[in-house]
Amino acid sequence: NKISVKSLEEIDFIIPAEEVSSVLHHKILKFAEDKKINLKIIQRASNILFNINSINITQSCTILPSYIADIAYENIIVKKLDTDLPTINLYMSKRSTNASQSVQAFINLINDFFHLKFD
Repeated sequence: NKISVKSLEEIDFIIPAEEVSSVLHHKILKFAEDKKINLKIIQRASNILFNINSINITQSCTILPSYIADIAYENIIVKKLDTDLPTINLYMSKRSTNASQSVQAFINLINDFFHLKFD
């Protein structure tokens, strides 16, 4: 069951702040412009977790990368829109001299989850 893009005009909307997530911020605004919808932006979130928390405590909506669905709270409904969404590139970096077992364990999780080979 997908959400109509036009229905986004009728609800409060939270987007990532331009200062912290310029690419996603502008992609969402461009998406709204291309689809000819006027987003009722009530808040600009300073990070993804703040964005999720804001959704959790308000009657609002957001557009976030699909990987966020795995870390959203149980009472947050995650649904696809009835149209294709823009894509963004995600990057991961680490210090080349870091030999931490915790960092390596995290890299192993990322490699397994996304089927990557990040050394």
